[in-house]
Amino acid sequence: MTWNHWLLLVLFIPSMIAAQPVNDDCTGANIITVGSTPFDLTDATDSTIPTDDTLCADALLGLLHRDLWWSFIPDTSGLLSVSTCNSASFDSDIAVYSGSCNTLQLIGCNGDSSGCSLFT
Repeated sequence: MTWNHWLLLVLFIPSMIAAQPVNDDCTGANIITVGSTPFDLTDATDSTIPTDDTLCADALLGLLHRDLWWSFIPDTSGLLSVSTCNSASFDSDIAVYSGSCNTLQLIGCNGDSSGCSLFT
């Protein structure tokens, strides 16, 4: 069985939080399509899913706080580019998983990219 369902996790620096957004954890991941996806992490909290950054040794991945989740099912096979480069006003990290929330497998991640301001 081939998984064509990717879960995207965008992670942020911690701060004081009030109410959680719907996509604050994997089980509430918002479905997205190709294109820009606006986000607001004002009330985001830390995920209940433990992180495993063993595949991210050279990616400068942060502590994975204040995360939001999205679900993406591609129409065709190919390369997917996910970026917060110069579109966030804070240090951001991205982790991409395959599988369901109970069987997540990290397949890609990035913490900081050259040419991007504020460690986005």
